Amino acid sequence: MKAFVHIVDDEPKLLKIVGIALETSGYEVDVSTNGANALKKIAARVPDLIILDVMMPGMDGFEVCQKLRSDPKTANTPIIFLSALAQVEDKITGLKAGADEYLTKPIDTRELVVRVEAILSRMESLRSTIDVVEAETLVFMGVKGGVGTTTVALNIACALCRKDQNILAVELRSYYGSFTHHLALAFSGHWGEILEGSSGGINERDLTANIAKHPSGLALLNSPPVHLKEGFEQEHLSALLTRLVRDWDYIVLDLPSHPSDVHQPALEVADFLFLILEPAPDSLSAGKQTLDYLHSLKAGIANVGCIVVNRASLASAVTAGEIEAELGVPVIRAIPQAIDSLIASHKAGLPLVRAQPEHHASMAFKEIATMVVDKSLATSVSRT
Repeated sequence: MKAFVHIVDDEPKLLKIVGIALETSGYEVDVSTNGANALKKIAARVPDLIILDVMMPGMDGFEVCQKLRSDPKTANTPIIFLSALAQVEDKITGLKAGADEYLTKPIDTRELVVRVEAILSRMESLRSTIDVVEAETLVFMGVKGGVGTTTVALNIACALCRKDQNILAVELRSYYGSFTHHLALAFSGHWGEILEGSSGGINERDLTANIAKHPSGLALLNSPPVHLKEGFEQEHLSALLTRLVRDWDYIVLDLPSHPSDVHQPALEVADFLFLILEPAPDSLSAGKQTLDYLHSLKAGIANVGCIVVNRASLASAVTAGEIEAELGVPVIRAIPQAIDSLIASHKAGLPLVRAQPEHHASMAFKEIATMVVDKSLATSVSRT
């Protein structure tokens, strides 16, 4: 991938000259002519490096730099000041504001390109020496269709949302999904557009453009609106997941009830797999077949547990103990009946945990989310 450089300067001639020099050297370039516009554009797409002028109308470069450094998304983005202010005091002010370099105008574009290359090279070397903290990945899969898998996944994902946590829910189906229906959102993009023509690579701009945001704070990556003509391959999904785990604290993957070997990368990155089923004999039988199939894939899933969804009163309901004995995995939690409340929350475009946070089903979702955060799922005891 080309490194992406954002240039901020109110001189059109300088923007053109520096932009051409960087593009000729193989960089992708975007420009802004003032600080306020730059902050908006950078918030939408964080560059690999920023070249920043000091004297600009409205907000000067020192203030822009301080705002960038106070934002967690750009706190470590390299910043080069390129300014006509050449006094030592100006340079000190720029470096104290958080810049990595302070260069003065006029500058030979060849020198500037070398400076950019050197900083990006140092950043890449630094990243390679740091242990990357990857997202906690939770996979939700129904043992058959219609057991409420997406409802469970979205409610737990939303329950995980906090100011200090970034949560992404991904609908991993190669056909029409239901995230937008559950959350009353206009369809705004899907992972198929990210993978199209990627040959396993991920285009950062497409990635950003296709992730939607719900008012709850939950980020969403939808399934395609129609069945993909070309389908998708394991290496495509693997590339997507490898990229996503770098940017999020938790990733919730909503898998189809009949996954294929194409979905194996999702199972391999799973920190925990939730099997969703009803307390009914046919659901229990489907759960046994699902587990047998998952074992045949040899995906190396470390932790598996069941979430039992009570959609209606069943005369022949099976108990948590019977489920555990038959499947050999723990029942994490049973979700109480909440059909009417869930229908109302769907109409409101909110997960139940936000529409009715005190509802008994909401409390069950939030308890599971707490277990995820506390990392107590693996040692959890089954409860009815």
